[in-house]
Amino acid sequence: MFGRYGAGIGTIDPENNNVERLALFNDGDEYPAWSPDGGMVAFYRKPDVYVANADGSAPRRLTEGWDPSWSPDGNWIAFTSRKTTKWVSEVFIIRKDGKFERQITDTRRPNPDKTVGNWYPHWL
Repeated sequence: MFGRYGAGIGTIDPENNNVERLALFNDGDEYPAWSPDGGMVAFYRKPDVYVANADGSAPRRLTEGWDPSWSPDGNWIAFTSRKTTKWVSEVFIIRKDGKFERQITDTRRPNPDKTVGNWYPHWL
């Protein structure tokens, strides 16, 4: 799965390298992440994190943020946002149903050069 720079979201067949754009996603959708069971996709649609079925149907806004990453059990999504700070990004988690959002990091200091606190969350 790919999706960057306004091209929308699509897949690449590893057998023949054919590229298929998933039509139900918008051109500006980016940073897709498959759910562990393959049934859903979390993605960034400016300026928010969304989830949708794997084919792009039934998109639903979860929250303000970007760079979503699924938990191994498929119940939570980690993402980055500046919703609580002006200068730096923080990591948050939210359930896939959009409930129980929680901030995980707390850098709270102004950082105009953005060298600290720009996170790209990924579950281990």
